[in-house]
Amino acid sequence: MEILKNTNLSSREESARAAAVIRWTLQQAQRCGCSGVQLARDLLVLGVPRAHAAAFAEAADYTREAYVENAREKAFIVNKLTDITTASGPDGTIDVVKVTLNSEEVFSGEQRITDLLVDKSMLKTLLEELKAARKKLEEINTEVNDSQNL
Repeated sequence: MEILKNTNLSSREESARAAAVIRWTLQQAQRCGCSGVQLARDLLVLGVPRAHAAAFAEAADYTREAYVENAREKAFIVNKLTDITTASGPDGTIDVVKVTLNSEEVFSGEQRITDLLVDKSMLKTLLEELKAARKKLEEINTEVNDSQNL
């Protein structure tokens, strides 16, 4: 409610739009692992009033734990990873890299593209985790092949 304080939303439609923007902004902050402090800084650079930026920061920090728990429960599943590319983050972002994962749904053959915005400081960790996942999958594949040869 602090974010909408001192605003003049005269219609239900304007209120719904404002709520959608708030929800989207908080989701993007959570997806990028952006702290409340960093979110507030970014919003201030964009000209958002200090009180609103502070309210966004508080909301981001308050909802982080629930977001992380939800992400763990509904983990990203890749059936067949076909390509990974990186590019600079969108205009206006600082120290962010866009990582694009191209995958194929094994049963339907449907192609999927997932874009992730990753803080540059977290890229090394992401790469290490992807390498560990690949190694584990190769071990499982070897075990399956060995059991089929018996």
